[in-house]
Formats: sequence, structure tokens, C-alpha cells
Amino acid sequence: NLQRQIDTSAIRITELEQQLVKEDFINKHNIEIIKQLNEKIVLLNEEKRNLISTWDIQRNDMLVEIKRIALEKDTELMTIKSERDNAIARETKAQEDIARLSDQINELNT
Repeated sequence: NLQRQIDTSAIRITELEQQLVKEDFINKHNIEIIKQLNEKIVLLNEEKRNLISTWDIQRNDMLVEIKRIALEKDTELMTIKSERDNAIARETKAQEDIARLSDQINELNT
């Protein structure tokens, strides 16, 4: 009877040792997966930082270019408005000259 208990205990110990080896293998495999995933996370975070940095640079470059173009358009607009105002002044003076000359002609005809 004692021998049977010893044999049963030995079998149980062997089973537990096998289970321990299996669980240890699974644990080591999971640790390796975690290590690989952590490395991937680091790489992805670095890629993300690089993309954000590139985007910031491009955005700033575009902003500078848009401001430059807007300033050009403002200058062009002021020039065109000035030309328009000068044309209006010339047209007004021409109308005044026409009216004055018409009045002079009318005075001479009367």
C-alpha cells in the first residue's frame, strides 16, 4: 500500500513537473511576444513623431507661402484700387472739362 502511494505521488510529481515545463515554455513565449510588441510600439511611436515633425514643417512652410501670396495680392489690390481711383479722377475731370467747354460754347453761341 505504501509503495502504491509512493508510485502515485511519483506520477503526480512527474505530471506537475511536465505541466511546469509546459507553463514555463508558454511564459517564455509570451515574454518574447511582449518584447517584440514593445519594440514595435517604440518603432511606431518614432514613426509617428517623425510624421508629426514632417507635417509641422510642411504646415509651417505652407503658412509662410500663403502669407507671402496674400501679401502679394494685397499689394496688387492696392495698386489696382489706386489705378481705379486715378481713372475715376481723370474721368471726373474730363466730365468737368466737357461741361466747362460746353458752357463756353453756349456762351459764344448766345
